[in-house]
This record gives sequence, structure tokens and C-alpha cells, in this order.
Amino acid sequence: AQLLHSGTIINRPYTSLSRKLYKAIWEGYILKALDVKFDKFNHKVKLDLSKNGIQVLPTHAILQIPHLTLQRCNIRAVREGAFRTLGHLVSLNLANNNIEILYQESFDGLSSLKQLTLDHNRVEEIQPGAFTQLGFLNMLSLTHNQLVYIPNMAFQGLHNIKWLRLSRNSLNNLAMDAFAGLFTVTSLSLDELHFFPTQTMTRLAQVTCLDLSYNPMAYLGEDTVSMPKLTHLYLDHMSLQDFADTAMSQATLLSHLDLSHNQLRYLEPLSGPMELARLNLTGNPIHCNCYPRPLKEWAKKGKVKLIGVCAGPRHLSDEAVGPMELRCRSREDMIKEELKDQEESRERALPTAKPKKKSKCPDNCDCDVKA
Repeated sequence: AQLLHSGTIINRPYTSLSRKLYKAIWEGYILKALDVKFDKFNHKVKLDLSKNGIQVLPTHAILQIPHLTLQRCNIRAVREGAFRTLGHLVSLNLANNNIEILYQESFDGLSSLKQLTLDHNRVEEIQPGAFTQLGFLNMLSLTHNQLVYIPNMAFQGLHNIKWLRLSRNSLNNLAMDAFAGLFTVTSLSLDELHFFPTQTMTRLAQVTCLDLSYNPMAYLGEDTVSMPKLTHLYLDHMSLQDFADTAMSQATLLSHLDLSHNQLRYLEPLSGPMELARLNLTGNPIHCNCYPRPLKEWAKKGKVKLIGVCAGPRHLSDEAVGPMELRCRSREDMIKEELKDQEESRERALPTAKPKKKSKCPDNCDCDVKA
């Protein structure tokens, strides 16, 4: 058998490669010139064609191997039927290219594919039926692309998908049935959404882990999250200023909630989650006065671990929120103190009175006249 390694041809028998992981690298050529059958290799063989100037994957490329990497090849388009002869392929890595459109039959023939990586491309459109032939796929990664909108039934045909990664796109709208038919997804990540797509998310009945980090959401209202099997929810590095106490009322199995690095000043006790064990409030401007007291009592009763530090008052800054004992005063006393602080601030702002003269000027004299 002849293999291409770093641009040179080397000769090795199949038997010397059948018991070890072999990485064949082919640089400086075009894919359609490769017409080598690897049908005698075992499942550990990996072919890496990264850093080529392929640009367009031709139709009927003959590669009988299970693992194929085509990173940084400047691929701009995957022609319909480009992989129809790669029925043994298990993983395909097309990351770091310039692919803009996923055509209807781009991935036809990949009946055994389990992992498809399309990160760091320029994908802005998924045509209907693009994934219909990928019935055994369990991981699809489309992070760092230019997706703005996901239409209805965009992922039709992914009957065994477990992990769907859509973060670092420009998504601002999801069709109501964008995730329809995805009955097996357990982990989903996406961002750039300005609001939580409640109706769309209800289609994902099996999701246990949802990562919405870095979304520019400002608030979560009542009954926002209605996902009965959700256990891990990541809402960190967002713009949350308000969080309804019933936002998680329909996520009763939630055990880990990450609200770190938002703009929450306080949080009411959450209703709904019965299994919550960890609540992360790191990086929020939590003011440790009387207001967080109900949250602390609720956390103590439910054995929920609170993570984070106080942002104020000054003498409690950087103290842990969890074990902090809050000594609360009456609301009347707090109002009086606030009014007193405002009065002191106004007094400090008044102009300084002209100082009185130390000695009295005698009658019939003008003491200000220079001699």
C-alpha cells in the first residue's frame, strides 16, 4: 500500500498498520487525485488531510477509511454527493474552513457517521434535508459560524443525536419547530439569543444539559424554562438583571444552576426545582443586607450550596454569600438611615459659609481701606 505522509510517498504493508493508530497526512495535493482504498485497515486508522488547498470536495471521492480530518483546507463548498462512497466513515472533521452553505445532499452516503465537526466555518444556511442521511450521528458541532436563523425541521433525520453544539453563532431567532424531531438530544449549547425560546425548547424533552452562556438576556420571567428532564443549566456571563422566582417551576429535576457573572443584586427563593444542590452566583453584585435572607434560609433548608461573594455593604465585601450571617433591621430603620445619608450628602454639597472676622471694626472706621 502506498500512503502519503507530509507530502511524500512511503510504502508500508497493511499488516504493519492494523494494530496501531496511524495518522496519514497528505499535504499539497487535491482530494480528487486521491484514489486509494483503505478497506483492510481497522477502525483505528485516521486520515488527516489538513492544510491542503482543496477548496471544493469533489463527487465520489474514494476513501475507505473510518476517520477523516480536513481542517484548514480552505474548503468553500461540499458538493452534493461528495461522500457517497464513504459509507465506513465514523468521524468527519471539517473545522476551520470557509463553508457557507450546507446543501441538501452534502452528507449523503455517510450512513455510519457518528461525529461531524463543522466548527469555525462561515455556515450561514442549512438547507432542508441536509442531515437526513445521518441517522446514526450522535454529535454535531457547528460552533463559531454565522448562523442567524434556524428554520423548522433544520435537523430532520438525526434520530440518534446526543450532543448538539450551536454556540458562538449570531443566532437571534429560532423557528418554533427548529428542533422538532430531535427526540434523543441530551446536551445543547447555543447563544446570542435575547430571550429564552420557551416554546422551541419544549420540543427537547430529553435534554438534561443546556448551556446558554454569553446570551444577552436581561431577564427570565415566570415559567420560562419548561424542560422536565433538565438537570444542568448554564446561564453565566449574560446580562440578567431580573430572575423570576417561578422561572424554573417546570424544571423540577434541576440540580445545578449557574447564574455567575450577571447583574443580579438579589434573588428570591426558587420554586419548582426539587433536586437543586448547587447555585452559583459568583460575579453578581449581591448586596448582603436584609434582602438575601429568604434565599439563604431557603438554601439552608433545601441543602443548596450557594457560591459567590458579597459586593456590599463595604464591611462585608468579598465575604462568602453562603455562610454569611445577615443581621437584618426593620424596614423603617433602613429607610431612616438612607434618608440620613442623603441629608449628609446634601450638607456636604452646600457652599462653605464666609468665615467671621476675628475682631470688630470700631465705629466710624473703614477697616477694609488700605493705608
